[in-house]
This record gives sequence, C-alpha cells and structure tokens, in this order.
Amino acid sequence: MAIASKIKDKRTVFRTLGNVYAEVKLLDGLKFRTSFGLDYSDARENAYYPSDLGWNGVPAPVQARAIASTGRELNWLNENILSYKKIFNTKHELDLLAGFTSQKAHGESAALNATNFPTDLIPTLNGGQVTGGGTYASEWSLLSLLARVNYTYGGKYLVSATMRRDGSSRFGARNKWGTFPSASVGWYLSEENFMKSQNVVTDLKLRASYGLAGNNTIGNYNHIGLLSNRRYSFGAGTGSLVYGLYPSSISNEQLGWEMMHQFDIGVDFALLRNRLSFTIDFYNKNTTDLLLNVPVPASTGYETALQNIGKLNNRGWEFSIHSKNLTGAFKWSTAFNISFNKNKVVKLGPSGNPIISKSPSFSPNTHITKIGSPIGSFWGYDAIGVYQSQEDVDNSPRVGGANGLRPGDLKFRDIDGDGAITPSDVTIIGDNSPDFFYGITNNFSYGRFSLSILGDGVQGIQLLNGSRRNIGLVNGSYARKDVLGRWQSPSQPGDGRTPRANVAPTGGNVSYVSSLLVENASFFRIRNINLRYNLPESISKSVYLQNAAVTLSVQNALTFTPYRGYNPEQSLNGSSSLTPGVDFNGYPLARTFTLALNLTF
Repeated sequence: MAIASKIKDKRTVFRTLGNVYAEVKLLDGLKFRTSFGLDYSDARENAYYPSDLGWNGVPAPVQARAIASTGRELNWLNENILSYKKIFNTKHELDLLAGFTSQKAHGESAALNATNFPTDLIPTLNGGQVTGGGTYASEWSLLSLLARVNYTYGGKYLVSATMRRDGSSRFGARNKWGTFPSASVGWYLSEENFMKSQNVVTDLKLRASYGLAGNNTIGNYNHIGLLSNRRYSFGAGTGSLVYGLYPSSISNEQLGWEMMHQFDIGVDFALLRNRLSFTIDFYNKNTTDLLLNVPVPASTGYETALQNIGKLNNRGWEFSIHSKNLTGAFKWSTAFNISFNKNKVVKLGPSGNPIISKSPSFSPNTHITKIGSPIGSFWGYDAIGVYQSQEDVDNSPRVGGANGLRPGDLKFRDIDGDGAITPSDVTIIGDNSPDFFYGITNNFSYGRFSLSILGDGVQGIQLLNGSRRNIGLVNGSYARKDVLGRWQSPSQPGDGRTPRANVAPTGGNVSYVSSLLVENASFFRIRNINLRYNLPESISKSVYLQNAAVTLSVQNALTFTPYRGYNPEQSLNGSSSLTPGVDFNGYPLARTFTLALNLTF
C-alpha cells in the first residue's frame, strides 16, 4: 500500500475574494469613488498517521498520531478617492486627487495533537490522548491620507507632487504616523520645435524626482514587550512544577517608520523611428532609522532588540534597451536591462559601534554591519591555505595553541600579527552585495508561432555556503566531490585549499566561519521559455470557439554558475538585512514543464 493512502488526511479550504465599488460624478471633471475589498479564508484539517507508518526515521510500528487544526484569515481594504481633472485653454492640464484609505487584517488558528491510540480503527482525536497543541491570533491595521497634483503644459512640461500620511499599528504609541512627500518634473524635448527638424531622435524625455517612502514590514507586535510561558520548579527537594510568564522581548514606544529618501534623474529616448529605445537612470537613496534587530547587553536579559538605528546609502545606475531587430513576416525583438548598485553603511547609532550578528545553524557569529562597508558583510577568519607539514603547523600561528592541529588542516591569516589566531583576527571575508543585475528577453514570431525566452542573472554576488563545513568529511555516510582536491601528504598537497579527509564533521578548523565557506554565486539563468501556436480560425470556428492556442513552457530551464551549492539564489534567513546570503543545503529549484490549451469561447 502506498504511504499516501495510509494517511487519513482531510483538508477543507474555503476562500472568498470580493471587491465592490461605486463612482459618482459630482461636477464636470469632479468624481468620487469608494471601494471595499475583502479577502477571507477558512481552513480546516484533520489528519491521522497510523501505527504502521514510520515516523521521523523510526520504522513501524510506532505510536499513531492525529492532528486537528483550524485557521481563519480576514483582510479588508476600504478606499475613498475624490478626483478632479480639467483642461484649460487646450494647453493647461490639471489632475487633482485626495483620499483616505483604511486596511485591517486579522488571523487566528488553533491546533490539537493526540497520540497513544489503542487501535487504528478510530482515526480521530477522541480515539487517543490529547497531548498538546496551540493557538495563535494576530492582527494589524493601516490608515492613510493621500493627495496628488499633476500639471502638464502643452504636452511638454510635467510637474507632479504627492503627499501621504500613514499610520501603522506595528509601531510604538509615539511614532505610529509617518509623512511621505514626493515631487517630480519631466520635459519632453522631442516636442520642442528645434527637435522636429531632425528624424534621428524620435522621442526624448528628461525627468527628475525626489521623495520619501516608509517601510513597516516588521512583526505585528515588535514594539510591545511580549510575555511567554515557562516552567519552573518550586519547593524543597524535587519541588513542584508550575507554569509562569516571563518577558521575552523589550518594549519600544519609540519604534517608528524606516525612512527612504531617494533622488532620481533619468532620460528616455528612441532612435530610428523607435526601432531602438533607451532608458538611463541614476539614483541615490539614503535609508534612515533602519529597522534592525540590534544586539543588546546580556544584563538586560535579552539578546537583541528591534530599534530604529543607523543610515544606509544605496546608489547606482540602471540601463535598459529595447530593439526591434526584425519587423517583417519574421519578427524579432529584444529587451535588455542592467543595474549597478553599491550599498554602504553610513551611520550606526550614537556611538557607531558595529552590529555583529549570527545566522541560525552557525556558531559563533557570521555577519557584521559596519560603517563604511556593505550591510551584513560576512565575518570570519581568512583561510589562506592548509598546513603542508608538521613543521608548518609548529611554526605558524594557530587557533588556541597546538589545538591538535595536523598537516592538511586549514591555516588562517594572523591579522593583528600577535603570533596566534584569536577572535581579534576575525575580519570581513566577503558580502552578499552584487556588482550588477541583468536580464534579457527575446521575442520571436512567425505566422501562428511565437516564442519567448527570458533570462536573468547576477554578477559579483557571494554566498556563505554552510554545507562546505563538511568539506573533506569521510565518515561512511557521504562525501562532497571537493574531497578529490584534498591535502593527502606533503608530496600530494591537492589544490592547496581543500583540507585533509576527516571522519569528524568539525575537524581541522573547518567548523569555523572562514573565507573557505564564501563562494562566488554569480549566475545566469534561463528563467522561462514559452512556445505558443495559435490554431487557424477555420478550426476554432468549426468547434464554436473564438480562438484556440497550444502553449508549451519551461521554467528554470538552465542555470550557469560556478557556485557549488544547489541554488545560487538561496537565502536561509529570508530577506534579513543583517544576515543575508546564507545557504545551508537549500533545496534546488525545480525545472517545470507545462503544456496548456487556451480556449476562448
């Protein structure tokens, strides 16, 4: 019997999406629009895992298990917008907008677990002993006031200004609200008389903008000192076990919006009757009041606290090109874009002390955020090779003295020159900031066939490959192919970087965070290939269809990378800015083939 058929798993998911709106014309050019959107889901699950099904590596028979859970999610959004649009004297165009929006989300769930079933005949919770479970509830809300003014003169000069004021429930009582103004200007030079006498540049626009934006993507209750459960033994002897509460996080009434101040200047232009189109942008963005989990003194009773601290600068260039290569019966167009960005920490709190952070699954620290360096740089020892002989071991700086090191073990750089490898020799060994991003799309069509190929890539990015801590591991379970380049003897030094074979995963300095683990994760990936064939109209209409098409697509078709892990886009810590770019045996991306039939009745 298949394992899937042994598990009695019943899931029920109900979801509804809805949006209603009304628009009223009050005067000529003046409109009022109100809308209400709703996203509601209700999910329930009852699962039973029988005793003849192994669990967590333990072969059957095992204790049967059952799970019952429910969950509800509700998210609603109300928007109220008043707009006015008018053209005066054929040249002056004015567009005004003001509004108020409110949004709230609420989620809750509950789950129960049971075991000790005397028989598999009753696959519900009441057939066993309830052993635990949990409940969860959370909500957040956002209120926004907004206004916008757009003015255009003669179709050539454009001015725009916006203002937002947002209040988020995720921030402290004193800083819930943030104000975000922005302004932009544009000039269509191609509409000027002095540009109309030539036909090389067919479209030309200059533009510039400056604005503020806010970030509130944190937990719903990070500003509140939360309480958690903990057991404690009271009384003499073995005492009695009681449950109590303890503060698990620090409250922060000052926690507020992360602010992004950005300046952009750019140009758009087209050549040769729009056969070639170009966009060039330069931007400079300063992010202040960064929302970071900062290490705090142990005397506080906590490890970290979420604070508004520091300033980060990002600046760079963005280029894009669109070309119509062939325009006859066989059509071919190409779109290419590339972006260069440099980020640098400018300020960190009143003292400027660096923030040293640790990624899960590693010990000790793995990252440092330091003024003058990219945020979340890798932090460890600089591995400069392996010890080639016992004499090399005896005469070189070592971690903790002799420490049982042998020829073939990793050798680290003595940064401070004190003759020993100590925590003061830990340094920046790389970062997860790429030199540039790029992407390219080619579209082909001929007759009823069309083909689209999308590729993108990143250059100059690095990952901390945690699985390489097992490099040289030979213990009968598995070994990385890197072991082929290992040190074997002074006469067989290998590649000079890969340590000796070791049956212990932590032998020979490999367990330390070092530059040995930092790898080039640059890649180019053919992200999507899509081939489409439109059936002739005579066939479609014969079966009462307006049109019909067959589509074959491939996602993640090919990846070209020097990275030795499964996927160069891995991030063990999600979007964490303090501990980015960590891979620890992350799951590879699947290559997906899809064959679809598209029908329009």
